[in-house]
Amino acid sequence: MEKIGTEGRKKIILFDTSLRDGHQCPWAAIEKDKDYFNVVRGLDSIGFDICEVGFPSSSSHEASRVNRVAQMVRDGEISTIVWGLTQMVDFQVDATLKALEPAGKIWKGFFHIYFPVDPELRQASIGNKVSDEEALKNVARFSRMAKDQGLIVQFSPEGYSKVGSNFNFCTELLIAAAENGTTYFNMPDTIGWEDPDSNEKEYYVNTILRHKAILDENFPRNNFIWSVHNHNDLGNAVQNSINGVKPETGITKIEWTINWIGERAGNADLNQIITRMKTTLKNMFDIDHIDAIKIDEVSQLVASLMLQVQPNYPIVGRNAMRHTSGWHTNAMIKNPTVYQPFEPSLVWGSISLVYGPNSWGNLAVEIIEKNGFIAPKEKDEKRKLDEYLKAQMQDTGRYKWVTDEELLELYFEYMFPVKIESYDSRKEWDT
Repeated sequence: MEKIGTEGRKKIILFDTSLRDGHQCPWAAIEKDKDYFNVVRGLDSIGFDICEVGFPSSSSHEASRVNRVAQMVRDGEISTIVWGLTQMVDFQVDATLKALEPAGKIWKGFFHIYFPVDPELRQASIGNKVSDEEALKNVARFSRMAKDQGLIVQFSPEGYSKVGSNFNFCTELLIAAAENGTTYFNMPDTIGWEDPDSNEKEYYVNTILRHKAILDENFPRNNFIWSVHNHNDLGNAVQNSINGVKPETGITKIEWTINWIGERAGNADLNQIITRMKTTLKNMFDIDHIDAIKIDEVSQLVASLMLQVQPNYPIVGRNAMRHTSGWHTNAMIKNPTVYQPFEPSLVWGSISLVYGPNSWGNLAVEIIEKNGFIAPKEKDEKRKLDEYLKAQMQDTGRYKWVTDEELLELYFEYMFPVKIESYDSRKEWDT
C-alpha cells in the first residue's frame, strides 16, 4: 500500500474494525446476516482500505460470515481488503485460515494474530500455559502458514502500551513474525491507558518508534507497515491515534470503529478522525480516497443495528449541526460559519436552526419568512411574538423545542386569535 500522499501530505492507511472490535461490545452484535452484510457494504462504500469483519474461531456462524465477506472480496462485490483476527492457538488459526481462503486467492485477505505482552495481562489471560519459547515458535509458525496461503499477515502485541519490562520479549516476537512473512505491525493501547501528558512512563508512540528502529536495523529492505489501535477508556483515543500517525513518526495506519463502538468505552472514532483530517489537518494528511459524505448514512445504519448515537455526539449526532440559543442563531442568520467548525455537507447535511426556550424572536421571524409568510419587523413586535410562542410551548408541554410546522401553527394562532364559527344553514331549519 502507498505510503506517500499527494502534495507533500502523508498517506494514511485506514482500517475499520467495527465488525470485530465493535461487534465485541456488549449489546452491539448484529443479529441478522443480511444486516451484517449491509454494514459491510456500507463500510466499503466509504472507501476504507481494510475492514476487520470478525473473529472466525468464536463460532461457526462467525466463521461463515467472514468467509462470505471473503467471497464478496474475491468476486469484486466490495473493494476493501478483508481481515480476520485469531489468537495463536491451532484450532483458532485453522478456522481463520479457512474463513479467509477466498480472499487469499487474490491477495486481498489479512490474517491478524496477537499475543499479550503487558506482563499483568499476559498472566491473567494465559498464565503459564505458553512459555516465551513457545510463543516465539507459534508467532513464526502461524505467520508462515498464513503467508503460504496467500494472506497478508499482521501481528499485534496485545496490551502494548503497558509493555514495560517485557520490551525485549516483545522485540523478539516482532522479529520472529517479520522473519516469517509478517509485514504489518499493530501496536494497541488495549485499555485506553495512554495519556500524552503523563510523565509516569514513556509515551507509547515513542516506544513504538524504538521498536520500529530495531526492526528497520534488522530488516533494512523491509516494507513494514506500522499502525496504532486505540481504545477510549480515558477519552484519549482520537488524539492518541492522530499523534501516532503524524508525519514524523513513520507510522502510517490507524485502526478505528464507526460511532466509537468497541469494548468498554469504545475505540478511536473514525467519524472524528476523518473529519479532522479533512479540515483542520487537511494539509498534513492525505485521505482523499475516503468518501466522507457516506459516513452519516453508515453511521445511522450502525446506530440502528448496534448501539445508538447520542444527539450531541460529534460529527454524526443530530445536534452536531443544530442550533437554538438566541445569540448563536442571531449570528448564524448573518454568517452560518461562525458557530459551525466545519462545512456540514462534508459529512452529511446542512445547518438547521431550531426554535426552543433559549431562542429569540429573530429566529422565529427567520423560520416564518423561510416558509413564505410575512413576519413582524419591529423589535417590540418580535419580542411579543417570542413571548407568546414560549408561553404556548410551556402550556402545551413542548417547551424543549418545536418543529417549524408547529411554530407556524402557533404563529397563526397569535396573528388570528379570534376563531369565527363557520355558517351552518341547517341551524335555520332547526329553529
